[in-house]
Amino acid sequence: MPFVLRREWYFYALFEVAAMERYKVTEDADRLAPDWLAVRINYKTIKFVYSILDGYSFLKGVRIDGQMAKIGDTICFDDNGLSVERR
Repeated sequence: MPFVLRREWYFYALFEVAAMERYKVTEDADRLAPDWLAVRINYKTIKFVYSILDGYSFLKGVRIDGQMAKIGDTICFDDNGLSVERR
């Protein structure tokens, strides 16, 4: 019996994958935060955390839903929302 090439058609759905945006938290994050982070600051679920030492206040990090992103950590934004990646 000779070999018969069988044709099968596959349909691939084209979809667009949203790029994940990242921001590394620095000491100036409260002033230089990107727009996608700045518009989500509501001081209940997402807020800046400060510390006061000898009358000088400095930024310790950003708190997102109970997770603390300290200086040097990365905040990621994608379709699911914001998340924290440790150093």
